[in-house]
Amino acid sequence: MAKKPQMYRTELFKGPLMRISYAWQMFKPRDGKYGCTLIASKSADWSALQARVVEVVKNPWGDKGADKWKAGLIKSPFLDGESKQARHKETGELHPGMGADVQFIRVATGEAFPPKVFDPGMKRCSFLAPGSPYLLFESDDCPSGSWGYPVLNAFAWNNVDSGDGVSFGIDMLHVTKLADGDDVLGGEGGSRADPKSFFEAVAGASDGAKPESAGDFFG
Repeated sequence: MAKKPQMYRTELFKGPLMRISYAWQMFKPRDGKYGCTLIASKSADWSALQARVVEVVKNPWGDKGADKWKAGLIKSPFLDGESKQARHKETGELHPGMGADVQFIRVATGEAFPPKVFDPGMKRCSFLAPGSPYLLFESDDCPSGSWGYPVLNAFAWNNVDSGDGVSFGIDMLHVTKLADGDDVLGGEGGSRADPKSFFEAVAGASDGAKPESAGDFFG
């Protein structure tokens, strides 16, 4: 019997500017989890996410991790905008926001750890701790199709049926642009990190070279 990987989880890190789909799930858990789908252009800077995947793969799977990854034996969290996961299961049509020029990740966190969702001015937040200075940020304020910077971690997993893989968890989301001027995408409207450590100097979208293939960023 194959040995299961030791659970490994990275520290929190800030991701690139991404478009938010299934945003309602950041405010209302589904199947015991909060989460959403985060979409960005393939030409955006994915390096922060790629680096954490490399970190995860090299830890529980050791020296053999890169070879397992390149052979497709560790499932990637990066999904192509034209893949079957980007399509309606019954019709085969692409979900809103998907296409050949984008890729996406699915992020989640347990029901006991609701993510913080901040508005563009960092003055309202969906998660209210006792004595919090922030006002409540409602799901209607963040429709699918909005843009924001996520705070994520990457972790290894093993499933009896699906095998090994890497996924992303979400802790915070700083919404920088609501969907008023964009098409609204489909769907319904413990110790926590300090948002100031991630969002004090939020800039605009970053551009970069087209990301390497799944195997290439392991060298």
